[in-house]
Amino acid sequence: MFSVYSNENSVFSGTLENLITVKPPPEVVGATLKAIQPEVETVSTAYQPSRSALDTYRDLIHADPKEQICHVHEVMHTEYLLINDDLPFHEALVKMTAEQVHAAPVINQQGRFIGVLDALSIIERLAQPEADLAELRISQVRNCMTADAITTVPVTSIRRVAQVMQAYNLEIVPVVDQFEIVVGVVTPLALAKVIAIDPPISVWT
Repeated sequence: MFSVYSNENSVFSGTLENLITVKPPPEVVGATLKAIQPEVETVSTAYQPSRSALDTYRDLIHADPKEQICHVHEVMHTEYLLINDDLPFHEALVKMTAEQVHAAPVINQQGRFIGVLDALSIIERLAQPEADLAELRISQVRNCMTADAITTVPVTSIRRVAQVMQAYNLEIVPVVDQFEIVVGVVTPLALAKVIAIDPPISVWT
């Protein structure tokens, strides 16, 4: 399951197939991300979905009852950087530089996810001919973050998340719970964890 956020609100929630129909991916694909390194500014969470949530997801994607699926919650990063939406832009950049990350989830004062601050949105702001660097430094993050952000839920198959990350050229995919609270993030490194799992598990659903 995936959601799309626009103007700080969720405007879509559905399967991968529905997402592609509602928000067609750009033609240019491929993304890279430097691994998130936990530092003093990171937040650590622990999340374990209920058995009923896992069963509901399997029914939703029509998975074979005997097939083992690797879910997002099994490989997502649970130590990650969160950026408050009212933080000055330059302070957010300092935090991201210190953590050596190219993207971070943005949350509002209630702790709910509202967007992503990533390298592309930063470059787009800096590249604007009318950009006033002095004003940009003190501009709040909510005015600089990615307008349309895609999230997923903990029970989603990692293969489907990998497809979305490639199709939409995403550096991270925030993982949110039913209350829109960030419980983790998915990165290429997180997806690579599956390769190291012994015994190997199925990711093809």
